[in-house]
Amino acid sequence: MRLGSGTYDLMPGITYLGQSKNTWSWDSQATATIHLGENRRDYTLGDRYVATAWVAKRISSSFSMSARLNWSKWDNIDGADPDLLVANSMNGIDIVPTARTDLRAGRRTDLGVGVNYLVRSGFLKGIV
Repeated sequence: MRLGSGTYDLMPGITYLGQSKNTWSWDSQATATIHLGENRRDYTLGDRYVATAWVAKRISSSFSMSARLNWSKWDNIDGADPDLLVANSMNGIDIVPTARTDLRAGRRTDLGVGVNYLVRSGFLKGIV
């Protein structure tokens, strides 16, 4: 189990929040995790970048609808943990696919929609 990257990390971020008069609200945020140097096992996890934005429209005093767009990008691992190398008599050194540092990078975009309900009385008031 890995509790951290083993490196010092920069984690910058910026957020913008807006709201119109009682109808629309919106938010956007950009964050990053930038790993500095190598850990004691001689590798550095890939940097990660995230951008997200959402918008919500108030329908009534209790209901609103919302949509969110979320984008993520993460880089390959730089270096390798020598304990993950597996000797193979057929081709010298083989690496377990889940441990290959050149297969860690990726991008992902998600779109979500939602309906929000504000509970104004009863058992769930203030909880949900």
